[in-house]
Amino acid sequence: MNENSPLRIALLGPLELRDDAGRMVDVAGPQRKAVLALLSLELGRIVPLERFSELLWGERLPEHTKPALQGHIAALRKALSRSPLTITTHPSGYRLTGDPATVDSQVFDALVRSAEAGPRVHDEHATTRLRDALELWRGPALGGLPDTPLRHSLAARLDESRLRAVELWAEQAMQTGPLPTEAIGELTVDARRHPLRERLHELLMLALYRAGRQADALAVYADLMRRLREELGISPGPAVNELHQRILRADARLGGGPAQYPALPVPSQLPADVMHYVGRRPEIARLTTALTSGSMTCAVVAATTGMGGLGKSAFTVHVGHLVRGHFPDGQLFARLSGSQTAPAEPSNVLDTLLRALGAPTDAIPFPLEERAALYRSLLAERRVLVVLDDARDTAQLQHLLPGSAGCAALVTSRNRLADLEAGVRVHLDVLSPEESRELLCNQIGEARMRAEPEAATALVEACGQLPLALRIVGARLATRPSWPLAAVVEQLTDEASFLSQLATPNQGVEASFRLGYEQLSCDEARAFRLLAHPDGPYLTARWAAVALEIPEADTRSVLERLVDLSLLESPAPDTYRYHDLLRAFARKVCRETDPEQVRSSLLRRLTGYFLATARNAYRIARPGHPIAEQLSVTDSAGFPVESRRQARRLLSASIEPVLAVAEQASAVDGCLPLAVDLVLALDPLLEETHQWDRIIQPAHKLLAEARVRRDDRSQARMGYMLGGALMQISRLDEAEHVLGGAERAAAAADDAVVQAEIVICRGIAAAYQGDKETAEAFYRRAVELGRAHHSRWTVANAQCSLMVNLHQDRPDEALVAGRAALEAFEELGDPLGTCAALRGLAIIARVQGELEKALGLHAESHRLAVAHNLPFLEITNRIAESDCRFALGQTQEAIDILEQAIADSRRLRASRAEAAAARRLAGALERSGQSSHLVP
Repeated sequence: MNENSPLRIALLGPLELRDDAGRMVDVAGPQRKAVLALLSLELGRIVPLERFSELLWGERLPEHTKPALQGHIAALRKALSRSPLTITTHPSGYRLTGDPATVDSQVFDALVRSAEAGPRVHDEHATTRLRDALELWRGPALGGLPDTPLRHSLAARLDESRLRAVELWAEQAMQTGPLPTEAIGELTVDARRHPLRERLHELLMLALYRAGRQADALAVYADLMRRLREELGISPGPAVNELHQRILRADARLGGGPAQYPALPVPSQLPADVMHYVGRRPEIARLTTALTSGSMTCAVVAATTGMGGLGKSAFTVHVGHLVRGHFPDGQLFARLSGSQTAPAEPSNVLDTLLRALGAPTDAIPFPLEERAALYRSLLAERRVLVVLDDARDTAQLQHLLPGSAGCAALVTSRNRLADLEAGVRVHLDVLSPEESRELLCNQIGEARMRAEPEAATALVEACGQLPLALRIVGARLATRPSWPLAAVVEQLTDEASFLSQLATPNQGVEASFRLGYEQLSCDEARAFRLLAHPDGPYLTARWAAVALEIPEADTRSVLERLVDLSLLESPAPDTYRYHDLLRAFARKVCRETDPEQVRSSLLRRLTGYFLATARNAYRIARPGHPIAEQLSVTDSAGFPVESRRQARRLLSASIEPVLAVAEQASAVDGCLPLAVDLVLALDPLLEETHQWDRIIQPAHKLLAEARVRRDDRSQARMGYMLGGALMQISRLDEAEHVLGGAERAAAAADDAVVQAEIVICRGIAAAYQGDKETAEAFYRRAVELGRAHHSRWTVANAQCSLMVNLHQDRPDEALVAGRAALEAFEELGDPLGTCAALRGLAIIARVQGELEKALGLHAESHRLAVAHNLPFLEITNRIAESDCRFALGQTQEAIDILEQAIADSRRLRASRAEAAAARRLAGALERSGQSSHLVP
């Protein structure tokens, strides 16, 4: 073989590899031939490794398949080494590259496509090309390959292409007169091999009739009908039946060719693709895989949904261009205007599509059902891609979807189209931060992105990673090269006006969102506007029902409708949220539509509901605590709470939106006391779960609002919460300053219950700073305040703190205070107080040398903490227990306890507890000569 002489690969029959002189090139073994066949069929495309395994071995995979495949590839490379055909290796598989003219199946496809692209009238060149294509066949395709399901599938696909070419050739050839006897014989053989293929039998009937063999033509029909009824239980289709009737009538028009229509090109209606498409790689892969699968048994319908501005149309057009080669009979595109006020009528869309498919005006029926039937008939036996952009709902799509295998429809809609029978669904979200930066960079250039990296990040965040917003901002910056990015960021900081910045004369984010909003019913539009007003990352149907003052079941229906229209997201059951830009739009419309009084009343209702629910939880978590009865009165009864576990679950799951609403409501006239008491009512949850850092910011804001309004009661209560939180995270100087002001405000407001709590906090802060004398004074004053307003819980809480303060220097006095606290907490049924009192008594027992008794008390405290899910008290109890273990000489047990306490403290972000455990652990490790990854 000469250097680089062409080799020819023959797949349309037994697989052969021949050189330019026609000599056979040896390809040993059926498996090696199978590898060459698969590479040739996918010429120019990467064939995944799994595809080879499926072809070579089917479902019975032997061991060491990869080395075997590599051996076949190496041998084929050697066989092809002196030809232009090359096999390259890729991470996912192998690819054969070279001239398509060297593979007979590729030549066949090219000839058929060329013939199909010709005019509708008789075309001698098309007939010749089809005949040339058919003469490439030497027998059943892929002969000599392993007998696997994939081999049968590939061969069937090739055989289907041949049959389609036979039918096209017969159609063309019969336009000028009867077929030669030899050609009729070939049609007859194919019809016998495919006894259920109606189009083939229809052409054979026509060929026989035109050859003067009317009886034979009728016999073919009778045989076809018999087989269809016996094997499938159906009758022949309308086209065959009509031809049968015309043959019976000896219709004179059957002798001539079909009506002559002007030649039309194969429709190629896809809009232009985006030059540098960014992102959506997994979604693109899903769609392209579904659309290019060779085993489609019905029309593929792929639905792409999502809110306005996500780039659904651009995404779908991009996918269409990627797969257009798999639909050689054309690509149709129809804009359905479903998001517009007047969506396209299906009948009008069908008229346009039928004309594109070559139907003459006088042949297009008027009734919608008949147009749809003609549309599906013209698509039958073709491979056509139909893109239906911006559908309003499934009803609009019903008559526009293709019905036969080989065709596919790409549908886009803001509606999730839940009742559409779609084989593939893609619901688009915003771009990732990285994809957003890439999209912006494509428009304004890498240099400007690098010059202002922080501003670039801020732009992406301001645009909510929404492609439409990013494109608008990018286009504005691209046409204003001297503008700094930071200047545009500044323009986008005002929520009231920034949507107007995200617009051009021809498009805009607000305009896109308004199209969806204008489709809503009155109830849906009201919900969409008003539910965006409260701050917070998400909402539930119950909260929405409170805000809207409608039944919860009706509210849920409205919310689900908004989700279906992509105006809300539902990341989890009974959880709903807005995209940031949609929320901004909804709030803008709310300001324009709903008076301030309506919005303020909504916040007041929601805050009242949250407060009532938190009060119910407070009563369960702190039985006997007087604060629960001194919270602000609310119109709502809140959600009923029946157990501590339920209380913690409710408040833990909702603390972020609850705090956001409290902060927002504090600025509404008359709402500050409700908002302050809402935060105060979270005290048990925060103490049990140690989430103090969460309330620092909202507490600062509420305290500032209370000072502006000169509201002593609110200043006292919010100062107590803020000061307590600062103390718990070891910001002791700040805590003492805030708590001092809070105590003065509580005294001025005669809020004795809260004043006592503040005094205890000041004592704890003093104890943390090592000032036991001051701490004792605070605790004893708190006992007096509690007794003055007859609060047994307050007295017990102060006694518990006093016990801890006195346990080293005056253990006997500490024991008296601790026993009194324990008795009170047990009678009140407060597990948190009981747990803390048991821990304190255990420490006293250790100090007094009663180590076994101390361990028993620690064990009881630990049991209560675990049973009632009190993680912070569980940690502090185990730390104290470690001191007892050390005293007993149980060093390793103590080390194990401390390591667990450190890990749990880090999980709760309890820095003071972590530090206490770490000090003890470091000392123990130093004494024992050990080390731990938890201690440097």
